[in-house]
Amino acid sequence: MTDDEREKLGIEARRLQYHEFQETKRAAFQAQGEYGRWLIVSLLTIHGAAVLLPAQNPELVKTVLKTTFPWNVVGVLLTLACGFVAWVNWTLLARLYDDVTPGMIVGTEHWPTFNRRTLCWVTLTYWLAIGFGLVSVVCVVGAAWKAYATLP
Repeated sequence: MTDDEREKLGIEARRLQYHEFQETKRAAFQAQGEYGRWLIVSLLTIHGAAVLLPAQNPELVKTVLKTTFPWNVVGVLLTLACGFVAWVNWTLLARLYDDVTPGMIVGTEHWPTFNRRTLCWVTLTYWLAIGFGLVSVVCVVGAAWKAYATLP
């Protein structure tokens, strides 16, 4: 194999890697966005309904809503925090891919380095969003437990 053939193979391998990075980026954004929206809308709906439905009945306002309201308010706030942190995560992830340029196809000197600080923030916000979402789900369970405990 000649040096020219090796160089052409190297360029083709880098081209494939570049396109793989771009496809992975697109797929990650799409999947995270869809699942994130579904999770946030679901949690907001559950917490909102848990406040609004008992509010329709004066007797339930005095008993159930009085004990479950704090759980649901905290749940809504945690859900909003989850959404915000997920948005920050997606923004950071987009910035992470700023280093991926077509120049990487023609030479390894253009290969992305992926800023380590941004990578740390991407990881942190990823786990924070999951944590806020899970604690919001715990609030659903806590509100249900409180509601059950107050029913005659």
